[in-house]
Amino acid sequence: MGMSGGSVKIRDLIGEGTFANVYSATYDTPGGQKKKVAMKSVSKRMLIQQDRIADAFTEKTVLQIVSSDRTIALYATFSDEDNIYFVIELCVCDLFQLMKHMGKLPLDWVRIITIQLIEALMVLREKSVIHRDLKPENVFISKEGYIKLADFACAKVCDPSFDMPHTTPPESRKGTFVGTAQYVAPEILEDLEQTYAADLWSVGCIVFQLLTGKRPFQEPSEYLLFESICSGKFSFPRNWTYGEDAKDFIRRILVVKPAERLGATDLQELFDHPFIRDTTPGPIPVKMDELEAAVDGMRRDMFADSWEPLMSSADITSMSSSLNSVSPLHESSSSRRVFTVPSTPVSRPAPIPDYPASTPLVVKNARVSDRVAKANGRVSAFKPFLFSKESIIMIGEVLKRKNLKPYRRRTLILTDYPRLLYFDASKDQPVQKGEIPWTRSLEAKMRSDKRRFTIAVPARTYVFKSVDNEADVWVGAIQAALDDS
Repeated sequence: MGMSGGSVKIRDLIGEGTFANVYSATYDTPGGQKKKVAMKSVSKRMLIQQDRIADAFTEKTVLQIVSSDRTIALYATFSDEDNIYFVIELCVCDLFQLMKHMGKLPLDWVRIITIQLIEALMVLREKSVIHRDLKPENVFISKEGYIKLADFACAKVCDPSFDMPHTTPPESRKGTFVGTAQYVAPEILEDLEQTYAADLWSVGCIVFQLLTGKRPFQEPSEYLLFESICSGKFSFPRNWTYGEDAKDFIRRILVVKPAERLGATDLQELFDHPFIRDTTPGPIPVKMDELEAAVDGMRRDMFADSWEPLMSSADITSMSSSLNSVSPLHESSSSRRVFTVPSTPVSRPAPIPDYPASTPLVVKNARVSDRVAKANGRVSAFKPFLFSKESIIMIGEVLKRKNLKPYRRRTLILTDYPRLLYFDASKDQPVQKGEIPWTRSLEAKMRSDKRRFTIAVPARTYVFKSVDNEADVWVGAIQAALDDS
């Protein structure tokens, strides 16, 4: 069969994010059909700046792998100089918008949605995929009343025999997760081994929110949120009216140890739980016309300045031409087409290397550590950044993570002022990236393994990984400096 491209006509802006905008559109398929779709436009510039080009390839590849009734359909992908485009299934709304429209959902609705979420997890397990960023905004609702999982940019394919194209090796991506903290499992926050049970935790958080209108883990700071999730401590509202079965279901999923979560080894355990055991599967019984109108109103309020047609006819013609120019990768029996991203060279992110051990250099004050070392050329390069008579106590290479963004190579310095400075370790000459505010409330703390430690100040928590497996040396040095200051 001859293979020719289709064309896309942009309509309205329906979603907006840091990396991407989502538009409603009309897709003229190669077979001559007109299909209402969504088009996700992902900024190449932002992806490159944040070292997330691999995420775009991951999303495309995983959407092909997990194609089912419980995942968003991918019709085509293409690109131009500035963006990568995904032509995907158009849904009525996502779970977040449903909750915004309805508030707390009826118990029978939550049971139906829970069943559909578990069915979606079954698909992912069958395909050896962990989503890793399940949240209400990534769970869409179709016109037929069924949920569809979306946004697989953070997904992980667990099948070692599968060669994920254009992505970094799995071992290099272990610490590169970028997700939404409120729904993320403790093992992901702790950068530990991740299994299918990570998605179960997210489902538990979603079910809690569907019933209460609130997330189970809410704290005023990132540090406290991190601590709360990793401890697994949460509480149900005093005005809980949904019975003990719902409580037990959530409690048995929101368990810190992944292997102990309900459904960790067999998802059938979830179906057998009294909370949903006697629920008849089916569509969510929402009045779609009312929901569509409500969501349309939300979008108009949110994107009031962008509601007029977003592209000129010339832009649309150019985009249609771009889509026609790409070569198809796959055609199913239902004539769904997926197109390869054109072969225009695109920078690929370098994986975080396995850096050789580099013992932190303690250059002053033996009381800080027994590992006193003589200062070398590394120290003199940083003198321009020090105050008069300020000396370096400790210096070493670490990996630093902001929020849940990928780890970055940094040189961390502790001085006798005392100050904590960090520099870009990938540069030949020191480039200062920041300074951690030194206050009496500063707290350095070991995490669950020997490599990781955090430095918490009132407004922020800094997350580090020591490349030499001696985070305790850093924590001890900082604590000693605190005691002396």
